[in-house]
Amino acid sequence: MIGRNGHMRWPEAMDVIPSLWKYLPQSHKFSHQLKRIEHGYVNWDCSSKSFEGTRARDILPELVKSFQFDLFLGFCSLVDIFIDRGFGPNFDLESEWTDSLSTAS
Repeated sequence: MIGRNGHMRWPEAMDVIPSLWKYLPQSHKFSHQLKRIEHGYVNWDCSSKSFEGTRARDILPELVKSFQFDLFLGFCSLVDIFIDRGFGPNFDLESEWTDSLSTAS
């Protein structure tokens, strides 16, 4: 995974996340890692506590120097928080609220 240092969300994702966060019910804002409700999404910098992810973003420029890419697809910076181990367990495909998301237009 090539992500931003400290596993932070890229600025482009942070432009969207607060708008999405305000529509989540309280039950979907529960952090399974921190065992608490997150009233707003916090873009934690895990590198400040010597956590993995330090200098991760420095890998991409080195790859570009060494390889030619036909396509670069930035993926998961936005969706990852809603499916990962922190908040992902809050989403149930069988729930009424989640079902209403797929039928909304």
